[in-house]
Formats: sequence, structure tokens, C-alpha cells
Amino acid sequence: MKCKRDRSKDELFNNIEKNSGRKNIQRAIKNGIIVEQINDKNLFEYFELLNSAKSNRGGLKNNFEYFSKVWKMMEPYGRKGFLAKKGSKPISGLYFSSLSGHMIENGVARSLDDKTNAFYSQDLLRWKIIEWGLE
Repeated sequence: MKCKRDRSKDELFNNIEKNSGRKNIQRAIKNGIIVEQINDKNLFEYFELLNSAKSNRGGLKNNFEYFSKVWKMMEPYGRKGFLAKKGSKPISGLYFSSLSGHMIENGVARSLDDKTNAFYSQDLLRWKIIEWGLE
């Protein structure tokens, strides 16, 4: 039996539950959702999305300068993130930490537009993180 780390991308995709996970990933792609890694150029877009998601839940907003410093400070510790967009509009984001072969999900941000229109961007983001982990 293969170690989980030795599985191919196709094997991993086929292990995702067919009637929800795989279909949702395919739906997101069909809906034209694109995913890009969070970087200096789009960090503010993710920050704004994260704050709007917090305010929708009654949470506190962060200051971008502080957020940016913490983001950069955490980079050596395996922090990465991905941003999903519909056209040029950010609709969902997720960052994670990776340590000793484990990925820990943090910073979930999802727009009302994504929820209302059922774009399934979170499923696609998680799949892109899996692909990133394979590379």
C-alpha cells in the first residue's frame, strides 16, 4: 500500500467524495472561478475580503499595516494563502500553515456573493492547496 504522500493527483482527487467535493470543484471551475496564490500584489484584496467576512459575522476589523507585518513575519513558518476570483473580483480566500507534512487551515474569507451564487470557491481553494502540497 502506498503512503499517502506518494499518491498521485488523480488518486487524491478520486478520494474526494464524488457527490459533493468533486462535483463542487468541477462546478467552481465551470463557474469560471480562478485561483491565485496570495502575494504582495493581491494581499490587500485578501485583507479586504477577510475583513468584510469578519464584519458580516460581527467580528473586529484589522489594520492593513499590522496585518501585512504579521503576514510577512509568518512566511518563514510555512504560511501560504490562495485567493479565488470571479472575473477580477475576489470572492473567497484561505491561508494555511504547513509544518512537518501537515497543513492547518486558517483565515477563511468568503464573500456574500460567493455564498449567494453557490460558486463553490472554497472547495476549489482546498483542492488547489492539495495540488500545491503535491508540488
